Amino acid sequence: SSSLRYLSLRANPICNVNSYARGQYKVEGVKALAEAVKTHNTLEHLNLGMTQLCGQNALSQGLYNATGLLYLADALKFSSCLKQLDLSDNNILGEGELVAKSLPTGTGGPNSTHSNRGGSDANHGHVTDAAHEQARGRGRPIVQEIMRQRGYRLHEKLDKGKRRYLVLRRNMEDHNKGGFESF
Repeated sequence: SSSLRYLSLRANPICNVNSYARGQYKVEGVKALAEAVKTHNTLEHLNLGMTQLCGQNALSQGLYNATGLLYLADALKFSSCLKQLDLSDNNILGEGELVAKSLPTGTGGPNSTHSNRGGSDANHGHVTDAAHEQARGRGRPIVQEIMRQRGYRLHEKLDKGKRRYLVLRRNMEDHNKGGFESF
């Protein structure tokens, strides 16, 4: 029997915005993907690099909207197998600087835009209207919350060509031992 362990959707406009930042942002594609991530029990590596997940391309062109990132963050609460999530070249964290040093790994912080209260409906796993309103900000607090709640570590770098790599990874052995918060 075979199972899907690696999925690359790199450079696919899952939010209806292409690499030139053209198109009307629609969340349906990433919403469907998030539902699949919630229930898929073998997916270990997901590459969403250069998908304009937040409506902007790697050059910060387009209108920023973190709603899709919120759906994905909500889905990660239910994913027990995903070890690596590549979010490179999506301009999620904001303008050009590296942020790994500025993200504490143990707290959501007072400015977190995604939390169990107001961020998602705990009974149904849906992103609420309040979360949509909060999604107008940058994705830094959302990524921080993913790291805090699910034990991911941020691996990022800016290469010589100004390409930003943003990958979230977690050690599944620590996760399976109960070393991280459970839901």
